[in-house]
Amino acid sequence: MKFLVIGCGSIGERHINNLKALGVDVCISDIDRPTQIKVSQELNLPIFYSSSEGLKYIDAVVICTTPNSHISLARSAIRWHKPVFIEKPISDTLDGVDDLLQEAAEKNLVVSVGYQLRFNKSLQEFKKLLGTITPITAMLEFSQFIGDWRPEQDYRSSYTADLGIILDGSHEIHFAMWLFGNAKQVRCSTKNILNLKGEDIADIKLEFENELKVDIRLDMVKKGYYRGCHVEANSGGYNWNYQKNNDDYIAEMQHFINCIEGKEKPLVDGYIAKEVLRVALAAKESNGKWINL
Repeated sequence: MKFLVIGCGSIGERHINNLKALGVDVCISDIDRPTQIKVSQELNLPIFYSSSEGLKYIDAVVICTTPNSHISLARSAIRWHKPVFIEKPISDTLDGVDDLLQEAAEKNLVVSVGYQLRFNKSLQEFKKLLGTITPITAMLEFSQFIGDWRPEQDYRSSYTADLGIILDGSHEIHFAMWLFGNAKQVRCSTKNILNLKGEDIADIKLEFENELKVDIRLDMVKKGYYRGCHVEANSGGYNWNYQKNNDDYIAEMQHFINCIEGKEKPLVDGYIAKEVLRVALAAKESNGKWINL
C-alpha cells in the first residue's frame, strides 16, 4: 500500500514513521517547503506533487494539517476515490462536514478521525469496568503547558494558540462521550492566562441523557503532563491515568489499514468526530451558560 501524508509537523512525522514500520510506502506533502524538504531528506521519502497521474498510485490520504484545511483536503481526496484519515479535530467549523460525509458515503469510502485514545488498552479496560458500576460523578482532566506540545516551535505562533484548548484538546470530550453516552447539555467557562487568541484553560460540564454530569478540565498553562479520569460510584472511586506511549498511534494506523481492506469498521468515523466537534463548538460558545445539544 502507498499512503500520502499531507502535513509533516510533529503528528505527521509520527504517523509517517508508524506507517513505515507497518510496511506502508509513504510519500509526503507540506505547504511549508522547508519542512517538506527537511522531512523528505531525513526520512528518505518522495515528495508528492499534485497530479491526477500521481494520485493513481495512492491508496489512502492521511491529513495532518491545521484543522481549518481538513475538510477541503479530505473532500479533494474523496473526489479522487481515496479513503482518508483526518487528525483531530475533524475541522474547526461544522461547515462542509456533512457534505464530506455524504460524498464519502456515496463512494463507500472510509473516513477515520485521529482520536487515538480509543486504542489505549488501559482505557478500554476502564470502559469495561464502568459497565459493571453506576457512575455518580466523573472528572476528566488534561493538562500540559502549550510550549511543551511542540518544543521546536514558538507556541505563540502555533495554530493551537489560535484554535484554543477546547478544539485542539478535544480528546476528553470524545472519550467522555465514548464512556458515558450521548451528551444532552454543555456548559463551559474559559480563561486566557497566556494572552493567546484561543482559550488556554477550559472547565467544561457535560450532562448526559442518564442525568450524569461530567466535569472536564483542559489546561495548557500548567507545567508537566497529566491526563486521567476519576469516577465516583456507590461502590467507591475508580481512576484511570494515561501513560504516554506510541502503541496507541500504531494501533490506530493499523486499524485504518484494516478498514481500507474491509476487515474492520472505523472506531472513530466522521459522524462520531462531527458530534465531538459539535459539542466542542457549543462549549466554546457557552460563556458559562447551559447549551442544549
